[in-house]
Amino acid sequence: MKKPRTSWYRVGIILLLVILGWQRGLAANNMENEQPVVLFVSQKSDAERQASQAVLAGLKQRLGANTPIKLIDTAQYTTIAKAWHAVMQLKPLAVVGPMQRDDVRALLALKPQLPVIALNQTEESSPHVWQFALQSELPIYQLATHLAEKGIDQLLLLTHQSTTALKLSQTLLSVADAKFVDRVSYKNAQQIMPATALLLRTTKGKQRILALETLLGESVNGHPWMRQDADALIVIAPLEDALALSYQVDYLWGQDLSLYWIDSGTNQLKDYVHSAANWGRMKTILPNYVVSAMQPNEREEGIAKSFFSALGEDAGQLLQLNLANNGAWLDGSVLTGQMGELTLDSDNRVQVKLPIVWLGDGHVDIVEE
Repeated sequence: MKKPRTSWYRVGIILLLVILGWQRGLAANNMENEQPVVLFVSQKSDAERQASQAVLAGLKQRLGANTPIKLIDTAQYTTIAKAWHAVMQLKPLAVVGPMQRDDVRALLALKPQLPVIALNQTEESSPHVWQFALQSELPIYQLATHLAEKGIDQLLLLTHQSTTALKLSQTLLSVADAKFVDRVSYKNAQQIMPATALLLRTTKGKQRILALETLLGESVNGHPWMRQDADALIVIAPLEDALALSYQVDYLWGQDLSLYWIDSGTNQLKDYVHSAANWGRMKTILPNYVVSAMQPNEREEGIAKSFFSALGEDAGQLLQLNLANNGAWLDGSVLTGQMGELTLDSDNRVQVKLPIVWLGDGHVDIVEE
C-alpha cells in the first residue's frame, strides 16, 4: 500500500516548477540580450569599404565584445526597402547607418519603429531615427561664429589651391559676417612663404623700412611697413603649411594679429607638433580625436583612430544613450564624444560642437570659451 504524499512532497514539486520556470525565464532573457545591432555597410568601392570597416571598428570599440553586430551590405540590394526587410529578419535590437544621404532619406520614408542611429542627415525627420553626421564645413561655421563673438571682422585669407581648401574658403566667404581685406592662394609648400609675404605686405616693407631708417638717420623700432587693416589671418591649408608660416607671422606681428588655421584635410597626422618646438601660436577647430593624436602620451592611439572609426564610436555611444532612455534625450545633457560635444535638437539631429584648440610653442590645449 502506497503512502500518501505529504505536504513536504507537494512543496518540493512546487519548488522544482519554480526553478524550472526561472531557468526558462533566464534563457529567454539571454536570448533577448543576444539581439544583434545591425550596421549598414557598403562595399561598392574601396573607399566605401574602408569607411565601413572603420565605422565597424569604432562601433565594436564602444559596444564591447558582448554585443553581437550583424552587417547588411546595401550594395547587395536594389533598394533600401529590400535591405530593411533583410534587417528585420535579424530581429535586431537597433540599427546603425546607413551612411549615404539618399539611403537615409529612403529609410526615413519606411518609418522605422526601432532605434536607428543614421550616419548622415536629411531634411526629413523621424521619431525613432537620430541623424548623426559631421559636415566638412562644420569648422568653418564654428569659426565664423567665434569671430563674430570676438568682434574680429577685418580678415586676411590664405588658401591652399586644393579642391577641399577652395570649397572651405568659399563657404567661409559666404557665411562670415566680416570684411575680407585681402585674399591669396598658393599651389604648393614652396609657395607658402612668398604667398604669406605677399598677403602681409612684408616684401616691399623691408625696402620701405630701410628707406625710412635712411631718412631718419636711426633705427626704427616696430614694423610700420606691415599692413594695419586686418585683425586676423585665416589659413586654410594642410597642417605642415600652417606650421611653416605660423612662426613667421608670430615673429613679425606677435599678438597684434590673430592667426586661425582650418585643416584642409590633406595632411596625414605626423609628428609636426612635436618636431617643431619653435613654431608660432595659432588657434584652430578640430575634433577631439585629432586633439588626442597631437598629445605626446596619446599620439599613437590617436593616429590609429580615423574619422570613420571615431564616427562609429560616437554612434555607439549615442545608441547606448538611446536604448538606456527609451529613445529620449535628457534635457540639458551633453555627450563628450570622439568628435566633440554631442547634443540632440528637436528634429532628432545630432549637433556637434568641436573644441577650439590653441597650438603654441609645441603645446596643444583646448581653449575653454
